[in-house]
Amino acid sequence: MNLMEIKSLIRHDRWVTVQPTRAGVWKAYIYKNIVSGWKVEYSTKTKTPEDAYEWIEETLENIKL
Repeated sequence: MNLMEIKSLIRHDRWVTVQPTRAGVWKAYIYKNIVSGWKVEYSTKTKTPEDAYEWIEETLENIKL
């Protein structure tokens, strides 16, 4: 899964980030735009950035169902 494929899954009211931590863990976040601003809707911790992107892809596909 590359970034362009993930972007195609994101609607105008959501955005995603993947961030490394000092402990060697990757945190993935899916944000949703609500009236008062952006709010974390889903988040997870993974061992690799590839796992984080895979989790984002699966989660976004489930949201669309």
